Amino acid sequence: MQPIGIEIWGRLAFKSENTVQEKKDYEWDKPLPATEWPHPALRVDIMETTDLITYPTEILTDGSKIRDNVRAGVAIFSEKILERKCKYRLQDHCSNNQAEQIEILKAVEQLLSLPDQNKGPVAI
Repeated sequence: MQPIGIEIWGRLAFKSENTVQEKKDYEWDKPLPATEWPHPALRVDIMETTDLITYPTEILTDGSKIRDNVRAGVAIFSEKILERKCKYRLQDHCSNNQAEQIEILKAVEQLLSLPDQNKGPVAI
């Protein structure tokens, strides 16, 4: 059995929809070959959020599957101001869990493209 990440990318194709624009521009993502994945040693530290810390960047995510309609959404707030909002439509055969995983992945990808991304810890 393959790791879940390889399995997801092997079966998944999705389109992203930019909700800021009025027109519908679709963008297709292709999976990266495993040889192009970042090295595990370069990953960030992950810990549970706490009410004792004020996070300069907060990311809210949600994935759902209703019948054959599978969607994922991401909202990124910087200093409590909405910076970016994205929603994704996944193929009908994808599961709710796959939508939840993809939204976190896409949130991190969006985070890397924001200015001032190194302002401190991020709460997802």
